[in-house]
Amino acid sequence: MTKRIVGLDIGRKSIRAAQLRFAAGKTPCIEKLFAIDIPVGIVEGGDILDRPAFTAVLQKLWQKAGFDTRHLVTAAGSLHVFAREIDVPQMSLQRIRESLPFVLDGVLPVSADQLFLDFYPIEEGVEEAGLTYRGLAVAAEKSHVESLVHCITDAKLRPMAVDFAPFALLRSSLDKPHSEKLHVYIDVGGGATYFLIAKGRVPLFVRILPNGGSDIDRSIAASLRVTEDEAERVRRAVNLNSEAKDSADVREATIAALQELLTGLSSTIDYFEQSHKVTLRKDCQVTLSGGVSKVEGIEKILEAAITMPVSLNPKISNAKACEGLKIKPDEESNFLMAIGLALGEADNA
Repeated sequence: MTKRIVGLDIGRKSIRAAQLRFAAGKTPCIEKLFAIDIPVGIVEGGDILDRPAFTAVLQKLWQKAGFDTRHLVTAAGSLHVFAREIDVPQMSLQRIRESLPFVLDGVLPVSADQLFLDFYPIEEGVEEAGLTYRGLAVAAEKSHVESLVHCITDAKLRPMAVDFAPFALLRSSLDKPHSEKLHVYIDVGGGATYFLIAKGRVPLFVRILPNGGSDIDRSIAASLRVTEDEAERVRRAVNLNSEAKDSADVREATIAALQELLTGLSSTIDYFEQSHKVTLRKDCQVTLSGGVSKVEGIEKILEAAITMPVSLNPKISNAKACEGLKIKPDEESNFLMAIGLALGEADNA
């Protein structure tokens, strides 16, 4: 039986969508990729400010892309989701999920009764009180998810799931599912940065840093006294490897704008090493994706900040282009998240 799903990656300025086809026993096939701009004032910081206008954008997307299904998977906005490592007594997943409001009470910045909660077990453990599971508790704000789902259904579309974006990134970026080595995935979005550590296909640690491309652009704009749109164009064009004197001010402004993000990433790695008693920097690869990954020379700046080798823009894994679809190299990185969201439904195909 053939099944189709659209992965919907909602960004700060655009929506990227990928239609995948699933058939039993076959590698998922990417049939269509399409992106559409979101007019200013409709979405800000992951919040939908104008629901009717956002619904209209979704309807326009489906019309222009010519998708063959109305079934989709999307992700909650980066500033409205949380992930924490927790240890819980061994019991059924259903009972663990029922206990999460009590386990997480006071741990997260939002009251547990205002969150949708889930748990992803990673490994078994033993404590004095008995056997335990260590895993990731994932939470999303109910009001945000419900607003998003209402817009989707108002557009006559069918949301099959609201996923956790870092897990989607792992699905579409992972090329060694059985690896025993730790791997760091960093995706810099418009409003936030996803930081994920995985061992093969198993996510071990997730943090969402509140710094993204828009923060970098604002800093560049302030330094160079230009508009944010001009700052974004500057960021896309700058070559951090260059030594040309006529662009020194632009390079300095860009590097300065990156400092808060670089410090946050380095501190997150320090925290993981200290809390897990491991040395990530000894033998671990880092993969960087997102808009900032396209800045010429960014990998050297990041390597210097975190003292780890960095590779850029992973190729799509676990899915292939259908016959007749040609995916350009820059499209692979642009649609990683959308493809990963659709891949989340592979087990249900």
